[in-house]
Order: sequence, then structure tokens, then C-alpha cells
Amino acid sequence: MIEYRLSRLKEVAERWFKNAKRIIDRKLEDLIEPAKLYLALKELIKERKLDAVRIDRITLYHAGFLKTWPCLAFMELTREGVICGCEADLCSMAIMLLMKFLKNIPGYINDPSPDMDKGEVVYYHCQAPINPYGYDSKSFSPYTITPVH
Repeated sequence: MIEYRLSRLKEVAERWFKNAKRIIDRKLEDLIEPAKLYLALKELIKERKLDAVRIDRITLYHAGFLKTWPCLAFMELTREGVICGCEADLCSMAIMLLMKFLKNIPGYINDPSPDMDKGEVVYYHCQAPINPYGYDSKSFSPYTITPVH
């Protein structure tokens, strides 16, 4: 099992906290588990030489195999050029891989759900790339850290 020093985890969490445009109902300590998942995935990606990673997050989280949602880890990995997909959505991952290799731009998975009573659309999935202008872009979009579900 890979162990990470608390100082390394805090370094990642502090960077996310510092760079966030807005933080809603979260403390720095809440980002330690997402930082741990990010570093573990990064190690797996390096070890296996992967271009993409996907997680069936709802199943694994509710079964107790994940202690956190992968949203912040996916945000960081996408910034680093890795394709990331929620719900192990293979079809969306294939399209995101295609776009990376054709146009060098990241994408994200979106499940719109219309709420006709409220007259609004809820967009499920909690992570989108912060580098929408390309994987090699140094210009990043602002992001908000907020509770999931």
C-alpha cells in the first residue's frame, strides 16, 4: 500500500484551497482524502503508463472502497493531461480520448436532468476541466470547491 506523508497531502490540499475562486462549506482538512486519492491515481497512471482513468465512484463510495469522491483528483489529473471519467462511463471516455488526440482539448461528462417543476436543468457530475483551452494551456478557469451530494 502506498503511504503519503501528511505534509505532501497538505501541500496538494493547500494548493487547491489557495487557487479556488470560492470555497463553500469546506475546510482544508476535508481535502486530505481527495489529495490522497489524487496522489494514488497519479502513481498508478505513471506505473501503468495510462492515458486515462475512470472510476465507478458511486458504487465504490457506497460500498466503502473509496473514502472520498474523485472530483478534485480528476480536476488535477485533467490539468496534467490525463483523461478522467466518472461512473466508469466508457463511451464518454472514448470521445474524450479522441478529442485529446485530435484537438488536444479536454472534455467532461455531463448528465443533464430537467426539473420541470422548478424550470431548471441540473447538471450531474461535479468536475469539469479547468484547462478548457487545451491540455498545454497555462490559462486555467476559476473553480469552486463545494460539498458533493
